Amino acid sequence: MADRALRRRLGRLVPDVIARSYLVKFLAVLVLILVLIGGVGAVTYADTTAELESDAEAEYVALAQLISAETTAWEAERADIAQEAASDMVDIDDPADAMRELRWVQQEAPPDILGIYLVERESDTVLASSTDDPPEVFDPPRFDHRTVADGSVAVTEQYQPGHLTGGSVRSENRLAFVAGVDEDHVVVVETNIDRAIGDLNANDAAVALVDEDGSILGADGSLRGSYDADSWEVMEGATEPAFLGTIQSSVTGGDEQVTAYAPVDGTDWTAVVHVSPDVAFAIADSVAQSILLILGVAVVGLGLLGVTLGRGTVAELNRLGARAGDLEAGELDVDLSTSRRDELGRLYGSFDSMRESLREQIETASTQRERAEQAKAESEAFAERLAQRAAEFGETMRACADGDLTARIDSRPDDPEALRAVATAFNETMADLEGTVAEVDAFAEEVADASEALAAGADEVVEAGRETSDAVDEISAGAERQSTDLGLVADEMEDMSATIEEVAASAEEVARTSKLADERTVEGRDAAATAVDELHTIDRRSQSAAETIAALEA
Repeated sequence: MADRALRRRLGRLVPDVIARSYLVKFLAVLVLILVLIGGVGAVTYADTTAELESDAEAEYVALAQLISAETTAWEAERADIAQEAASDMVDIDDPADAMRELRWVQQEAPPDILGIYLVERESDTVLASSTDDPPEVFDPPRFDHRTVADGSVAVTEQYQPGHLTGGSVRSENRLAFVAGVDEDHVVVVETNIDRAIGDLNANDAAVALVDEDGSILGADGSLRGSYDADSWEVMEGATEPAFLGTIQSSVTGGDEQVTAYAPVDGTDWTAVVHVSPDVAFAIADSVAQSILLILGVAVVGLGLLGVTLGRGTVAELNRLGARAGDLEAGELDVDLSTSRRDELGRLYGSFDSMRESLREQIETASTQRERAEQAKAESEAFAERLAQRAAEFGETMRACADGDLTARIDSRPDDPEALRAVATAFNETMADLEGTVAEVDAFAEEVADASEALAAGADEVVEAGRETSDAVDEISAGAERQSTDLGLVADEMEDMSATIEEVAASAEEVARTSKLADERTVEGRDAAATAVDELHTIDRRSQSAAETIAALEA
């Protein structure tokens, strides 16, 4: 009950434009599902992308931290090599011995070490070298060998080979570790900082080693120059590794690069990692594309579902609704065939069965209507025939009532049995009445003849009186019989009137005619009784005449 009430309340909240159309309902639900899928997908996309980007940022911050640690180890190793070589040079005065010792150290050194030199502090002259083509003078910019104490190591600024006097010139960034030997000499370990950076485990990232001014000491790849003020302001003086974000500067050649950095312990350097956004967020982009693909497939699938199932279903329902409208209009030959075998196919079959049942019912109703119309026509014809026959019966009875005792009702074979019985009884009654009246007329003539013969003789009068008395008795008896017959006739007429009323209640004329015939029959009976009384009077007068004649004879 509560569920039903809830459904009713929810139904009232649904707009009529949706409630009245299955297609609109289907599309509304489809849009709602798409919105929900889109919302969930958007949230999933945003969360996943943010999480993966955060993981990528953390990964490259860790990479920058790793590069920083490796750079620290690299710097310490080169400083140790320089200090070890300086120790070896303390007791060597012969440049040839110094060269052999330096070359031995070179053989054991990493590949980024380009050469090891014994340099005079005052003149910067290279006295011995581990290479065959050393520079004549080792004088990097803004560096003074005299500042390096015995037993300590200093690092020069980054420089290009062209800054040195003599030797071969190669386009590469260099860095030198300078260790003090004594007050007159230093050992210089020259390194290719670009190669050193390239040997670090940076995976697919570009790495730069930056000094305290934001200038690149060495880099892997095409990174050159100095960072702009905005970017270096964030990285300068950093004490913890961090993620800088996506920057676009001259260092990166104007390309956008995802950047992370970490300070190098024990130095004023900073290790900077640059990665293309396509590479940095490749996993995030791949997952995002996968999510978008899933969402796209879901949307397209639901769209196809709406186009195929929803549109097809609505089209079939509209078609079936049109067919139902044709059935409602009485068009039973409408096409209800379908190739579908699902619920709609079964619905078509149900409508087809309903149509056949409706056709049978219509045919049955039509047959019954035709029969009813035929029965009505027959009843009307029968009533009309009864009215006609009643009128004919009435005319004959009125003729008899007017004194024409020879009139008879003409009975027909197609008359109902009741009418034929009435006609027969009436005709017999009128025949008897006609005979009675004829006898009365004959008797009256005989009385008249007897009266004329009174003067002829008393005997004849007496005899005539007797005969008259006998005749009167016979007439009286006959009159009584006729009276009885007339009573029977009246009873028959009453029965005939009731029969006519039962056969055709609508034939009021027949009823009125029957009633009139009954009244005339009663009048006939009264007339017969009057005739009998007259005949008794004649009898009494005849007896009085006989008595008078007898008295005269006496």
